[in-house]
Amino acid sequence: MRYILPISICVILSCTSCYRYQYATLSGELEKGKSRQFFFETDSVRIEYAFTGMNCPVQIKVINKLNTPFYVDWSKSALIFDGLTFAYWKDESTINATISGYDIAWSDRVSTNSGSIQGSIFRNEKVSFIPPNSSITKFFNYSRAAYCAL
Repeated sequence: MRYILPISICVILSCTSCYRYQYATLSGELEKGKSRQFFFETDSVRIEYAFTGMNCPVQIKVINKLNTPFYVDWSKSALIFDGLTFAYWKDESTINATISGYDIAWSDRVSTNSGSIQGSIFRNEKVSFIPPNSSITKFFNYSRAAYCAL
């Protein structure tokens, strides 16, 4: 009976020690909106920045207030954090593919292999076109934990 309390405490502590939490705050010179996003606004454009989610994604919403088209050159845009620059556009592509195949062993020394790859190559656009009185939203994910050292 005297061991019930220490065992109960150990069980409770072992269950609660498995959780990891991280709490980060951001501050800056830009104004904050109702949804805790930062924004910059002029008479022709509004740019909203949100930094929420796993792996520190950056969500940027660009709102064109003009009656003429608006262009954003992402190759000339970057996130600057603690003196480090993280480009919003890189001259690279990603591939999403699957491979399928088979292997026939005719003997211990002779075999035949065959396979095929099917997939798609994706490339982010370098320049975004925003029609008059409309908006676009872009997500930039910096998956390395070092980028998330807020």
